[in-house]
Amino acid sequence: MNEKKKVIYLQGNLLTPLMVGNCAYISHSGQVIRTSRIVAIRETTVRRVSFETLNSHYCVDLSPMPVSAAMPAYSRCAVA
Repeated sequence: MNEKKKVIYLQGNLLTPLMVGNCAYISHSGQVIRTSRIVAIRETTVRRVSFETLNSHYCVDLSPMPVSAAMPAYSRCAVA
């Protein structure tokens, strides 16, 4: 099955650590976004995290302060 997932770019902060199997909670523009379950974590840096959920690929620019709660990086934010 080769399904196309939508790619979502956000600027915000992680409210909980990223963990495969759990949902991500992201503070963005005064709102809290809850994702579907994480299936893969692609990148974690001081400035950005990217991960894949059941439905989408997320790239989150961390601001104003990065959260060090994410897991180790595995690859770049690019989605093939």
